[in-house]
Amino acid sequence: MPKQILVLTLVGLALLAGCDNSTGSTSLPEVNDRNCQLEKINQIEDKAARQDFTGQCSRRSIGIAPTEKPKNWLDLTDKE
Repeated sequence: MPKQILVLTLVGLALLAGCDNSTGSTSLPEVNDRNCQLEKINQIEDKAARQDFTGQCSRRSIGIAPTEKPKNWLDLTDKE
């Protein structure tokens, strides 16, 4: 009986040793022109958060107007 209690206690402690109380969430800065510079992005230490923020920066609307006469790339290929 004491061996079973000892084993169960050791297993319980081993399972609890892997627990981390930190939430793991990193607060990301606001997505804007100033914060989407490479220097600011490199300051984010958490790799997953940095990748998420970089993706948000790449998808932001930066006000580029569409071209008036877009080219059809199929028309530019060689026709035989």
